[in-house]
Amino acid sequence: FIEYGHVLQDEPEESDSRQSDKIVQDILGCLASGPPSIPAVSPLIHADTQKRSAVGAASASAAERGADAIESLRAAEDAAALYRELAAGDSDTYLPGLAASVNILTVQLAKAGRDSEALDAAEEAVRVYRELVDGNRDVHLPALALSEINLANCLAEAGRGPEALTAAEQAASLLEELADKNRAAFLPALATSVSNLA
Repeated sequence: FIEYGHVLQDEPEESDSRQSDKIVQDILGCLASGPPSIPAVSPLIHADTQKRSAVGAASASAAERGADAIESLRAAEDAAALYRELAAGDSDTYLPGLAASVNILTVQLAKAGRDSEALDAAEEAVRVYRELVDGNRDVHLPALALSEINLANCLAEAGRGPEALTAAEQAASLLEELADKNRAAFLPALATSVSNLA
């Protein structure tokens, strides 16, 4: 699931982790395109000096992006920890921030290959957003749909196919509800989610 909302899978276009964070924070952006990945540098090294220089420059660029990814993951972990503490004292104020930070953490953990922790974060995000939706469905439903997509992806990565399918179906159901209210905004996401279920 999530070829459209494949938030946890690689995209062919090159981008850095900061762009990924921006996309995750933007619910519609996430649903529309998913976060980009850090592409691998080609291992081929040619004898030609000019080509070796080009490969060296690309390798340096990839190393910089790798460092950015580590920093982004640390920042995501710190943010989630702080919001958990804040929400424990004032859930009305800080629960939305907690949910958003945990969604970002899910993506960063998955990109780092820490699949088990990513699954834990995805489950936490869904729990928090379900609580928020109970209080204000119109405001938080798009984010819950995104969280269900993330959860479906994490469950699939863990080899838990039936549970992944359930989460994917839940996401499609939520997107259908959203599309009924704002067809232009949510129809593309709904179409892709239904296609992925086929």
